[in-house]
Amino acid sequence: MEPTATTAPALPRSIEQIRAEFPILAREIHGEPLAYLDNGATSQKPLAMIDALDRYWREHNANVHRGVHTLSEEATALYEDARTTVASHLGADPREVVFVRNATEALNLVAYSWGRTNLEAGDRIVVTEMEHHSNVVPWYQVAQEKGAHLDWAPITDDGRLDMDALAALLERGPKLVSVAHVSNVLGTINPVEEIAGMAHDAGALLVVDGAQAGPKLELDMAALGADFYALTAHKMYGPTGIGSLFGRRELLEGMPPFIGGGSMIRKVTKELITWADLPAKFEGGTPAIGEAIGFGAAVSWIDELGLPAIHAAEAELTSYALERVAEVPGLTVFGPPAGDDRGGVGTSRPHVRSRVQRTSSHSRWLHMRDDACCPAIGAVRNIKLTKSGQSSDARRRLRKSSSSSACAKGSKNGHYNLQTERKKSRRFLSQLRARDPLSAWKRRRAGFNLPGRCLHFPAWAVVSALAMVRRLIRSWPG
Repeated sequence: MEPTATTAPALPRSIEQIRAEFPILAREIHGEPLAYLDNGATSQKPLAMIDALDRYWREHNANVHRGVHTLSEEATALYEDARTTVASHLGADPREVVFVRNATEALNLVAYSWGRTNLEAGDRIVVTEMEHHSNVVPWYQVAQEKGAHLDWAPITDDGRLDMDALAALLERGPKLVSVAHVSNVLGTINPVEEIAGMAHDAGALLVVDGAQAGPKLELDMAALGADFYALTAHKMYGPTGIGSLFGRRELLEGMPPFIGGGSMIRKVTKELITWADLPAKFEGGTPAIGEAIGFGAAVSWIDELGLPAIHAAEAELTSYALERVAEVPGLTVFGPPAGDDRGGVGTSRPHVRSRVQRTSSHSRWLHMRDDACCPAIGAVRNIKLTKSGQSSDARRRLRKSSSSSACAKGSKNGHYNLQTERKKSRRFLSQLRARDPLSAWKRRRAGFNLPGRCLHFPAWAVVSALAMVRRLIRSWPG
């Protein structure tokens, strides 16, 4: 069971004190305090991380591992200390933690290094309908290359993974299962430990996309049972351009390098090239040294606050947000109800045009996700609406947009968010309809009926035709 507000300790500092550690939250946008709810895309950065980066660039900048001077030795120590910090956060051996650019690269590393080595024609890979594109596209590509099959585990009407359907897919004997720990669209927290047991019993490895789980859940790789686990720093209050891949040591040892170049080799001759030990084998070239140090500082800052307390505070805010947005007429909210398997991601579709949404959002102080949220094709298609009687209509609308923009308004809580900011998001969603004079979708259908005929022309067609006639009259000879 995930920690809740009743079982978890309190944050060591007040929300106001924590907010004061984020310089950007002091900004005003169009005369209003910044309300940043786009944490699912990237989080804002605390001073602890900013200062660590600044200190590295000012005092320790050098390349790592091979220099024999003071700055290189200092930079190497800071870089490897960051790895140790991330490994401790995951309950892992530092040799099992590979620094990469982001979770996307981590998943691609597994797909191309493990997948190309171990998959054969006819093998099966299982993903779910709630996956981010970064946990679909690499598996699709390697399946196409190797002649493997990509199977999709569906989701239930309330946005949870259909465990019975997953069990049925596992009976086909897949070699690998890849699943999000927390859905970036639905907020669903998947039971990774249970899925790991099911996958291993079926003889499959388990890959977990932990991009959304990293900043909110305690992560113990031994307890979870994941064979590979991908993280990205920028969602964990760290810098962009850095992430990590956890992989069980015996698996990483048997995989070929993902990127060739300097640092990842042991010896190079004309006849033979041998690889460096873990994790250097997968870190070719000069790494993102400062960013890795910032990643370590961000993880230390999270650990100091305590993830059980962070998750409890977020759960309380999520419950409040779901209660308030449910009051907005005509708003569809996706994903499970508030509870232990619901994270702080909130996705909704106001039934107005995206152009109206973007215009409204960009002119205000409220920072949310608009349109394309990178879900898999089926992520929202089968979800039942919270308002009865609208399911089939909503599904028709969502099918039209699911390939590229399956959600219209998305937001995710950070533990620096306030209830007042959620009130602003609720007010903004309520105002979308008021800002749209003809409810937008009705306006698209507005047109002119010719007397005595059953013909109906959209307004834009009539206006275009009249303009053409006008130009013809003006150009008529004489």
